[in-house]
Amino acid sequence: MNFCKECGTKLQENYLHCPECGMALHSTANSENKESHAPISTQPIEQPVTVSPKQPMGKKQKRTLITLALLLIIAAGLYQVGASLTDKDRVIKQFEEAIIKGDSEKVANLLSSEDKRLTIDGESIESFIKYFKDNPSSLNQTINILKEQSEQFDQEKENKIKAAVTNLFGSNNDTTFIALEKDGKKFLLYDNYDLRVKPYFLSVETNYPNTKIYLNDKEVAVSDQENFETELGPFLPGVYKIKAVHEGQFTTLQNEQDLELFSNDDFNYVDLYLEGQYTNVDVNFKDAKLLVNGKDTGLISGDGQSLGPVTFDGSNKIVAEKQFPWGPASSEEMPITEGYLSLIINPATDSVKEDIMKSTNEFVQGWIESFNALDASKAQSISAEKRQLLEDYITKMKENQSKYKGVKKSITFDLDSFSIWETRDGNYYAELIAQEEFSEVVYSAEETNPVPEDKVSTMAYTLMYKDGKWMVTDWRDGYSLGSQNVKEFTN
Repeated sequence: MNFCKECGTKLQENYLHCPECGMALHSTANSENKESHAPISTQPIEQPVTVSPKQPMGKKQKRTLITLALLLIIAAGLYQVGASLTDKDRVIKQFEEAIIKGDSEKVANLLSSEDKRLTIDGESIESFIKYFKDNPSSLNQTINILKEQSEQFDQEKENKIKAAVTNLFGSNNDTTFIALEKDGKKFLLYDNYDLRVKPYFLSVETNYPNTKIYLNDKEVAVSDQENFETELGPFLPGVYKIKAVHEGQFTTLQNEQDLELFSNDDFNYVDLYLEGQYTNVDVNFKDAKLLVNGKDTGLISGDGQSLGPVTFDGSNKIVAEKQFPWGPASSEEMPITEGYLSLIINPATDSVKEDIMKSTNEFVQGWIESFNALDASKAQSISAEKRQLLEDYITKMKENQSKYKGVKKSITFDLDSFSIWETRDGNYYAELIAQEEFSEVVYSAEETNPVPEDKVSTMAYTLMYKDGKWMVTDWRDGYSLGSQNVKEFTN
């Protein structure tokens, strides 16, 4: 049994070549046999040129070559697929399509930033997409700029490209908030490209403490002092709503602004000044509480404090309220529209007027009865000073042996004439006008049948509130009823 010296394949005796590798098997043996039978010659023998026969390719070689060819084809295909997937123009196209479709997750995956603090996700990218939705021409301009950068890469102007990208965010183009940039290798073979976005920062100022600052309705800061200033960021380029809200004691102040972060400056200044006005309130009575929209402000009339901050748009209503010795009274509600307001409290309510008229009527009735009886103790609702005056009158009449005969017929009060005020010493006085109809006569003790004379008199009476009751302290004549709004007492 023979074996191939080249590949070791088992051979039959009649094989001239190895069926596996094609190696010739009997060329040496045949040569030796021919040399042993040839006649001897003394002439030089010309050696023939030996041409090796072409050996057929074995099955193993064929399989190896085929395998290598297939691997090369597959590798070339995979390379092309990988190159296509990482192609910079494809990145630009994907970005454009994702913006148009509003695919926030896809857009977020295509963007990156050198500032690792910048959050890039589906939620934060919404303002970025909104800008392009509202400004389609800006999207076209941005895509054109990215394509120009891609062409520069194709021209292999690496240094110029890097310089262009480095300076891009500082150029005069309003859409230089995004740039195409080569960032290392992907899968060790392909140039990796991404879209680098510019981070933005906000310098925000507001003038009231305890003011909340919102960006797209999300609280991002709270002021802790007057003229507060803070830095916020980084943020993605985009369209935002920023607002400051100060919930004051009397009103809520708010300043809301639309904000586009696409400028060339990294920092954008935002002034969230809150327009809070102050008003000075004058009340005709001191120590009255001031209420705004039904809530006690803690301020008292006469304390010299200004009320605020408030807005002058009339949405806030103010009222003054005071507790008098006989009960509470308040002013009419007034809208806050200017820096000075005058509130008038009228404590002469219907019940208070009724009490004052009763006291005045009692005084007139008691005055007449005191003279009829020449007894000052009959007087009612009269101050101590006027009671003493009445006693002096009666004493003189007695000394003069004079008598008095009088009858009160009616007393009519002008309901529009009432006024009440407070003096510096804290006393309260009221004044009203009344018209009296009565008959009277003063006569000597010797007269037996005096005839009273009918009279009409209009007086302005002054009363003071003391010890829970109104008492007459003074009166003046020479007045007349000023309106038809009257009330009559007949007894």
